[in-house]
Amino acid sequence: MKKLFNLLLVLLSFKAIAQEIKINEIEFNNISIKEALEILEKKIPNKSFTYNNNLKVLHNKVNKSYQSKTLNEILNDLLKPEGVSYRIIGDNIIIYLQSDDSKRHNNKTFSGYIYDENTGEALLGANIYSAESLKGVAANYYGFFSLEVPKEETTILISHIGYADKVVQLKASTTRQNILLATHDLMLDEVIVSGFDNKLEKEYAGALNISAEKLKKLPLFLGEPDIIKGIQLQNGIRTITEGSSFYYVRGGNHDQNLVLIDEAPLYNPSHILGLVSVINGDAIKKTSFYKGYFPSKYAGRISSVMDITTNDGNLKELNLKGGVSAVGARAVIDGPIVKDKASFMISGRKSFVDLFLKKSLDAVPNYYDINAKTHWRVNKNNNLYLSAYHSNDKLELPDTDYVTNWSNTLGTLRWNHIYNNKLFSNTSLIYNHFNSSYRGLSQNRKWVNGIDEVRLKYQLSYYLNNKNKLVAGIRIGDHAVKPGEFDDNSLGLTKKRHRSYGIFASHRYDISKKFRMEYGVHFKTVQALGNTRLIDLDNDYNVIKTYNSGTGVYKTWIGLEPRLNLMYHINDNNRVFASFSRMQQFIHSLNNSQNDYDFIKTWIPVSNNVDPLYSNIYSVGYNLKANNLITLNIEGYYKNIENQLDYIAYPKLQNINYETELRAGKANSYGVELGVGYQFKKLKLQLDYSYSKTKFITPGINNGKSYVAPYDIPHQLTINGLYQFNYRWSFSGLWKFSSGRPFTLPVGTQLLGGGSELLPIYGNKYNARGMNFHKLDFMITLGPKKSTKKWKGTLNVGVSNAYGQSNPLTYSYTGFRNLNAESYDFFKFLPTLSYNFKL
Repeated sequence: MKKLFNLLLVLLSFKAIAQEIKINEIEFNNISIKEALEILEKKIPNKSFTYNNNLKVLHNKVNKSYQSKTLNEILNDLLKPEGVSYRIIGDNIIIYLQSDDSKRHNNKTFSGYIYDENTGEALLGANIYSAESLKGVAANYYGFFSLEVPKEETTILISHIGYADKVVQLKASTTRQNILLATHDLMLDEVIVSGFDNKLEKEYAGALNISAEKLKKLPLFLGEPDIIKGIQLQNGIRTITEGSSFYYVRGGNHDQNLVLIDEAPLYNPSHILGLVSVINGDAIKKTSFYKGYFPSKYAGRISSVMDITTNDGNLKELNLKGGVSAVGARAVIDGPIVKDKASFMISGRKSFVDLFLKKSLDAVPNYYDINAKTHWRVNKNNNLYLSAYHSNDKLELPDTDYVTNWSNTLGTLRWNHIYNNKLFSNTSLIYNHFNSSYRGLSQNRKWVNGIDEVRLKYQLSYYLNNKNKLVAGIRIGDHAVKPGEFDDNSLGLTKKRHRSYGIFASHRYDISKKFRMEYGVHFKTVQALGNTRLIDLDNDYNVIKTYNSGTGVYKTWIGLEPRLNLMYHINDNNRVFASFSRMQQFIHSLNNSQNDYDFIKTWIPVSNNVDPLYSNIYSVGYNLKANNLITLNIEGYYKNIENQLDYIAYPKLQNINYETELRAGKANSYGVELGVGYQFKKLKLQLDYSYSKTKFITPGINNGKSYVAPYDIPHQLTINGLYQFNYRWSFSGLWKFSSGRPFTLPVGTQLLGGGSELLPIYGNKYNARGMNFHKLDFMITLGPKKSTKKWKGTLNVGVSNAYGQSNPLTYSYTGFRNLNAESYDFFKFLPTLSYNFKL
């Protein structure tokens, strides 16, 4: 395998470096330079010229012919005598007037926002380039940018995936300007694959950007566009139960992943026991995912960050979109409150399952969720955003009193302020409430647990110049955690309250045109507050003392989290990178189940007997783009984790002294991830393979010897394809393979108390491995006709697990002296159907 990888690297690198656009023969007979460029553009694949039509020299006549010349040779001969230069940035060849070198260092700062021309929404992540200096920046989380450009008249190029590139000729006096981008206007015979890209865009090691449109191109599980199901298909991400919304990133547990919705943390990201994630895909603008390098503003989890940004709302006109699938209905309405000034967005989803299948199901799920957001452009320097989210799930067993509920409520108030062209600030006030409960059979009481948090964050971004960007901020939080208690107060786990303080800063420095460095630090202090019940333990984890902490602070943790990201561009198509991140986490989730459909999660914060999690993550990688058709991504990583919690054998799960049932150990993980993409006109193919290993070493468990993690799945391979037949019809397919997951198999049984009830006897943890997992999903999409009608409908028809592979969810055991593992499947063949509309 190693030899194959090396050969692939050599071949692709040679093609990328050696490839030079060559023109066999071309002739310009007394035509303008502008006309010559139009003829030349037809001769070069996947490149286009961009220029200011007001450039007078473009109307000068030219009478030349060329044979067996490269593109660079032709452009140099054609343009330089006229005082015109060009730059090649991605697929764009920018034509501009040469500047006097004596004026090169006389610069100004140009800033503004990038907006969608049709909706007025900010386009975060849009790229802005200065043609003359070849310097560029990306718009921030709110669409704001700041770029240093020559003080005289200059040319700016703006690009964003899914939008037509735009060239702006800046006057010498212009220092602030908002820029509107228009979406691609594709004719019926100009079908290309959209929603995917083959550009080297990642700023950081292990970073992913997934748009809402890209999600809809994937085969939809249960017919729903689902951001978490999309993330689960990416390299380095593992799942242990089919359909679950829980995921494991580079050797970390599922509770070590931070999910943010408009900056507010989400503690349970699932509906219907994990089959549907908790946010409507139609309400998402963009999702950024980090698993290698973590920008300094992020803290609180040690394995990954999923940062979801919802739509701000259309500032131009009222819109309605939504869909219907096998599990429910969804809708999003947005529009202006005051045109070009203030907007709103409201999104809602509701399940169908409880309405139509209640009599035929053993367990009936029911869920709904609501997103709402308002945006107010107060003036050119100030913007206000108010976001809210609420979800609720209910699961009940018919003809019994068993009911469980869980809910999330989030709210974020944000204020953006521009101090000047270089200094931008964001202030956020964040509220979060998570709650879950269940009532067992014939019980008149409920077991409830939950979390309440309030956070305040202030962040400054200072664009010193094109080579230097500084970010700094502070954050304060108050966190109240209720691990669990009966509502009649007959039994309960000790409530805990904490206060946190954080200071963070980072510096992105472009050392040269090829070498970029970003380094940062997050300094955090967490204080445990009384009044609360505490216990002291001896070396054998027996309780030796129970007491009240009293008022005030009874314990403090201080931690420093340094971060470093290095990126070197070998050329426009090749780059290497490396990163290091140290992360801390001050809350744990307890789970003793062997599957991921355990919806009652007990969260416990750090205390006098529970220490924070720490991780060190090292990443290296290489990216290649070959001839605009092929991309290659290789990343390797190593991660070590301290204070990883695990249950002892036969734990008492409702022990109020739960610390006696837990042991803290170490986890080590390493892996390599390979991704190869191919895109040509109507076809897009993506192959992702990863190999990883994760092991625990926990004192008091497995005799102190290492054992595999429950999510140690060494091999994973996904092949994802999309073919766009024409403007309306497309076909997408996904084949996935992964190694079998570990589980704990009893080594024997004994009769309990001399009776007939069998008690399993367990040996080492995770001593067995299940069957390999593989399945094929596909989807056929019929899009709307290209017309002026406002109503546009899209029909998706697909199949999940098309060839009926048996993929066990969990295992049970039969036999007395000779144990056998029996498996239980989720489904073997599942048709999917959904209809989406936009008005």
